[in-house]
Amino acid sequence: MKIKVAKIFMGEHHFMKPVFDWLEKFVYHISVIKSLEEMNWKTYMFDILFFQLVWNGVLFSYSGITGIFTTQQRAFYPMCRGILLLITGS
Repeated sequence: MKIKVAKIFMGEHHFMKPVFDWLEKFVYHISVIKSLEEMNWKTYMFDILFFQLVWNGVLFSYSGITGIFTTQQRAFYPMCRGILLLITGS
């Protein structure tokens, strides 16, 4: 098992590579990730925070569109709605 996992992380050919290689390249392309470049901790932290910001925005927008809110979101929504109206102007 260790050898198979090591091959995957080293980028060697394995049985799932043809299945998911196109998907991995597509995600890297739309995310502007250079797969062969090393990442330092600052870049990694920025990427994680940016992803969280975008993902939370998507989930909050989905909640606003569908009307599904938790108790915390019900209290927080009017303020965020005002901010979004100021930003978008609509």
